[in-house]
Amino acid sequence: MNVFISWSGTRSRLAAEAFHRILPMILTTPNEKFYLSTGIYKGANWNANLNKGLQIADFGILCVTRDNYAAPWMIYEAGFLAHKAGADKVAPFLLDISPSELRGPVTQFQSTVFEKEDLRKLVFAINRLQEAPVRESYLSSNFDMAYDTLAEHLRKASDFQDEEGIEDMARKTLAGVEKLLNLSTENQSLLREIMSGLK
Repeated sequence: MNVFISWSGTRSRLAAEAFHRILPMILTTPNEKFYLSTGIYKGANWNANLNKGLQIADFGILCVTRDNYAAPWMIYEAGFLAHKAGADKVAPFLLDISPSELRGPVTQFQSTVFEKEDLRKLVFAINRLQEAPVRESYLSSNFDMAYDTLAEHLRKASDFQDEEGIEDMARKTLAGVEKLLNLSTENQSLLREIMSGLK
């Protein structure tokens, strides 16, 4: 199973990196099954590798903040993941925003908030989709042992202060726009289908 972790902006990226580092230890699965765009090696085609990650995703985690929930790139990745994996396999993680504050297309997905038991539910949901799920009692024990470390990294991400992640969001949005401008007719139809499903 392949899990795609979506981010936009520095605070969101730090949360995504925390999930990328710690979830494989909880679920006892190889790191390469968790896809994060910051892991693309130097010299690689960034757009091609990013879209490959989206294409093979079986589950998506969106690291959502109050700065990025309406960002074009976040909405694009959410729509692509919903189309590819299914809307029930896209999980927004709300870092510094409550469900009641959320607006726009991301509200159609069931969110996970920054609370221990809600994060446990997210881990269990991913585990159920694995070809060889971890026994739930063992998984729960793994989660309890790793939670403090995960929570520490997520708190640091939430507390991080910059200019609203403008540089990172601009980079991802520009790359996305460039990609969209070069889409084939077939992919343009797919994009229209994805975006219409988000209305």
